[in-house]
Amino acid sequence: LIHALDRPDRLFLLIEGPADRDSVEQLLELCVHRDRAYTQLRLARLRNAPLPHLAAVLARCHLFIGNDSGVTHLAASVGAPVVALFIATDPARWGPRGRVHILQGDPSVEEVRALCERVLEATALTRRPQSRTDLTRSSCPR
Repeated sequence: LIHALDRPDRLFLLIEGPADRDSVEQLLELCVHRDRAYTQLRLARLRNAPLPHLAAVLARCHLFIGNDSGVTHLAASVGAPVVALFIATDPARWGPRGRVHILQGDPSVEEVRALCERVLEATALTRRPQSRTDLTRSSCPR
């Protein structure tokens, strides 16, 4: 999915908790070694961030893609546009509220990519441009 969404103006942030280290390492290996052309992917990691810091970062995201998890709910609660993948749970019961687009079952990478592109396009029309200073002020708690 990262490769399908990759563009020079996009940064991908991998949010990692203590239980996610091995999965994130595997994902990074796939991204870097899939093809030499992808060695320029703009990937960043956010490891074990305190909730206030994580919330501030999520509030600045143009899109959050996640599964049925607490971080997905947090992203929605701070107003980030969310694409949530619900494989086995019922989003009517467990889904986050807010600017959330839900895919159920086992969607293809193309289905997820197409939805993400639509959300990003709509988001670009409604979000104000942010300066580096705005991001630094809002995401660094004092």
